[in-house]
Amino acid sequence: MPLVDFFCETCAKPWLVGWWDQELDSLNKWGLNIFRVSEFSNNRSLSCIMFTIFQERELVRRFGIPERALLGYARALEQHYHADVAYHNSLHAADVLQSTHVLLAAPALDAVFTDLEVLAALFAAAIHDVDHPGYSELALLYNDESVLENHHLAVGFKLLQERDCDIFQNLSRRQRQALRQMVIDMVLATDMSKHMTLLADLKTMVETKKVTSSGVLLLDNYTDRIQVLRNMVHCADLSNPTKPLGLYRQWTERIMEEFYRQGDRERERGMEISPMCDKHSASVEKSQVGFIDFVAQPLWEAWAELVHPDAREMLQTLHENREWFQRRVPRSPSRPRSRRPPPPAPVPVSIPVPVPVPSMTPRAPSDLQEAPEPLSGASVTVPVPEPPEDGDDADTAELLPGQRQPRGFWTFEYYQTFFDVDTRQVLERIKASVLPVPGKNFVRHRLRNNPDLYGPFWICTTLALALAVSGDLSQLGAARGNPEHRYRPRFHHVPVAVTLVFSYAGLVPLGLWGGLRWARGGSGGSFSLLQTLSAYGYSLATLVPAAVLWALPVPWLRWAVLAVLAVPPALALAVTFWPPLRAGGAALGLLHALLALGCQLYFFEPLSSPGAGGVPSGIPPSNASHPSH
Repeated sequence: MPLVDFFCETCAKPWLVGWWDQELDSLNKWGLNIFRVSEFSNNRSLSCIMFTIFQERELVRRFGIPERALLGYARALEQHYHADVAYHNSLHAADVLQSTHVLLAAPALDAVFTDLEVLAALFAAAIHDVDHPGYSELALLYNDESVLENHHLAVGFKLLQERDCDIFQNLSRRQRQALRQMVIDMVLATDMSKHMTLLADLKTMVETKKVTSSGVLLLDNYTDRIQVLRNMVHCADLSNPTKPLGLYRQWTERIMEEFYRQGDRERERGMEISPMCDKHSASVEKSQVGFIDFVAQPLWEAWAELVHPDAREMLQTLHENREWFQRRVPRSPSRPRSRRPPPPAPVPVSIPVPVPVPSMTPRAPSDLQEAPEPLSGASVTVPVPEPPEDGDDADTAELLPGQRQPRGFWTFEYYQTFFDVDTRQVLERIKASVLPVPGKNFVRHRLRNNPDLYGPFWICTTLALALAVSGDLSQLGAARGNPEHRYRPRFHHVPVAVTLVFSYAGLVPLGLWGGLRWARGGSGGSFSLLQTLSAYGYSLATLVPAAVLWALPVPWLRWAVLAVLAVPPALALAVTFWPPLRAGGAALGLLHALLALGCQLYFFEPLSSPGAGGVPSGIPPSNASHPSH
């Protein structure tokens, strides 16, 4: 079933199809507004995200997944998430799934995992909280291990047996068994009782990691790869603090609502209220600062070291969000600054791990309980000292030296990120810019979240010099055999070529981006300015060899080079910007082709049949100066 048909069946808003087509690029970006996706998809964000990612990564084709089965399973899975649960619902599952999709696309993990491992990671992210009741029974907290996570696995696998829901029906028996074990490992890793163990293993991997010359992690055995995948899904599950502040605050409100519901239930039963679950005394700001300091930040710092430098923006956002909550921590009664008391002793805070009551948690079939032997315990307790108060910002800065302030545009660090790409990535992007591939948008599939100006800058510089030098050589070739012709270097072609190339590569994408932004009321287009500049720069790559070949005094060869090396990139450029522009994409491709034609006619000596005396008609007589172009 095509994606358009999926939207037409599931969504009540007919204009959603066009909206999703325009916003599809956001699927590959960190910080996708999943709440907006839910609003526009008629509260079916998980179905929408799961269906699109499986199509985007070509998992449907590679594993023979019937689209009808994929759509059926996505719908059934979403229905088994409780809509009345504030946080652990299908919206959270969609967010974790999309976050895992982006983490898998990190350049440091390029081509590291097999297709089956990618499929397992995305499937695990989608089912990791299915049928979550939204609260826990503390009486069961220490009786069973990972009760909730095992239940999620049981439900997720059980749904595959429903009609038109077996998305793995075309996998071999061996593939199904391998996928099953990987999914079990990753879902069990979302149990917070395993957080400290996962973090320790991740730090060990960071200390012993090996990378190739191109910066890609070297994970040559299954044990290392599954360990990274377990931590990846765990990071995606705890990714809220790394998202833009507006999204993070919405998630915070939802998790606190769920905690307060737990506290109210415990109060009604006369039980001791769990930490952070008492709505009359809990401090949202303090709880988030403590959560970041002792859970999220150590995890994400270790992950950022593992995939350096791909996660630095996420870590920077986490630091900024922590500062925002820290500034809003309620201040204690005034005290003399000169006689500052010693810092309070750490207060143990248990992170609640909701576990359902037996009546709400049906036991999974025996054939679904193949989890590894678990460790004991079902909660994690970490010492969380009282966060510094609002007036202690200087001390906080000293305690958190890893926090980085945003750099100004006048600093070197500000522009360093635009050139953070290696030669291998540049060559891959050059190849991808040559020919348009159906269903493979250059920005979404090649630039992803790491557009660069390194490749475009050197491509434009090389092209400008190639046009000027090769154009000068073409004059020598055309005058060969004519002793009356006097060669005159055309140095003025150098600044002309530089101005032409850099103006085209800079002003045209700037105008395109500005036009799309204006057309959408200032909300920006499907592509950022940096992505647009990068795409245009790479589209000029094939003109460099074309400029060299145009120096040869062979008329038919010049036109053949124009057709082979200039027209395909123009088509690829039109395909890249087709979603936001529609018919305007053809105009962009035509403009690109006209640029190539204009460069050939302006910088290179015109060729025609030899005239009298064997002198090419393009060569002026000796008593006339060379025409100025």
